[in-house]
Parts: sequence; structure tokens; C-alpha cells
Amino acid sequence: MPNVSTIHALRAFALMPLLLAPAAAVAARSDWHEMTAGHFHLFSTLGDARTRDVARNLQAFEKTVGELLQSEDRLPDIPTLIYILDHGDFQHYAAPHAGVGGLFFERPYANAIVIDGSMPFDYVRVTIFHEYTHFIQRSSSGRRPSGLLDSR
Repeated sequence: MPNVSTIHALRAFALMPLLLAPAAAVAARSDWHEMTAGHFHLFSTLGDARTRDVARNLQAFEKTVGELLQSEDRLPDIPTLIYILDHGDFQHYAAPHAGVGGLFFERPYANAIVIDGSMPFDYVRVTIFHEYTHFIQRSSSGRRPSGLLDSR
């Protein structure tokens, strides 16, 4: 039976195409809106105004959560790459199966969030918050506000 380290290595290797695929989608399109806000780097098909709105809301969400956490539990300051794809690109490059609206990948030097941007805008925003919450959960100690726990 393989040990836990081997299983994690195999799983990371299997997920590598999902991390690289959004970059291929970005290269293949000309209608991308790119924005950096703090340590969030967004690549979006939503348009400038909605991309700015997502960035602004995500920074406010992170600040609020940071205030709820203990001072010794501050989140690591690492970049988060956010790819907001149209439905076709999301299905082709990222979705592991039907019904998925977003994915989160945590890595030592950068996180990646991939979102189906064809959902209604409020769902896009909530899905990004949900996916970023995975980073918050993994980066803070066991003293989390109960509302941050994921049901998965």
C-alpha cells in the first residue's frame, strides 16, 4: 500500500494539468481583462467593471476575515491567481465534472482559483469567496469562526 506522501505526490501530479490549463485559455483569447489588487491577480472575461468589483469585494472579504482571526493567525502573504473563464473554457480546461462552478488549488508560492464566469454575477462573487475560504481554512489554526467551515 502506498504511503501518504506518495499519494499526495500522485494527486498533485494528476492535478497539474488543471493548474496549467487556465494559462492556456488566457493565451488563446484576446478579450481578457487583467488586474492586480494587492496579492490578487485576476484574469477575467467579465469586463473591466465587474472584474474590479470582484477584486474590491475579495479584498474586503479577506480584510473582514483577517479581523475575525486572532492576530497570530494572519494569512500568509502569497499571491492568488484568479481565472474567471467563460463557460466553454471552464468546461474545457478546468471542470473535473458537471455541476462544478469553481476550483481552488493551494501551492506553497501561489494559490489558484478558477471560476465559471458565465454564472450570474452574484454566484461568481460568492463562488470566489467560497474557493478563497479554502485557503483561509488551511492557513489559520483551529480557532476559526464556525461560519467558515466548509460542508465538503
